Amino acid sequence: MKHCARIDERMSLVESDTERGSREELEEAWAAVARAEAAAAEAMSARAAAEAEVAQLRRQIAGDARLVALQQENELMRTEHQQELSAKGTAMRWLWSQQVEALAEKDAEHAQAGISNTRALM
Repeated sequence: MKHCARIDERMSLVESDTERGSREELEEAWAAVARAEAAAAEAMSARAAAEAEVAQLRRQIAGDARLVALQQENELMRTEHQQELSAKGTAMRWLWSQQVEALAEKDAEHAQAGISNTRALM
C-alpha cells in the first residue's frame, strides 16, 4: 500500500509539473500575441503618419508651379524614354529575325552543298 501511495504522489507531482508547464506555455503564447498586436498597432500608426506626410507633400507640390512643371517634364521624359526603348526593342527583334533568317539560308546552302558533294563522291 505504501508503494502505491508513493506512486500516486509522484504521479500528482508529474501532473502538476505538466499542468504548470502547459500553463506557462499558454501564458507565453498570449504574451507573444499581445506583443504582436502591439507591434501591428505601432506599424499601422507609422503607416498612417507616412501617408499623412505623403499627402502633405503632394499638396505642397500641387501648390508650387515650379514643382508641377518639373513633374510634368519628368513625366514627358519618362514617356519619351519608354517610346525610345520600345523602338529599340522593335529594331533589335527585327535584326535578330534577319540574322536567324540569314543563318537558316546558310544552313540550307551547306546542307545542299553536302548533298551535292555526297552525290559527286558516289
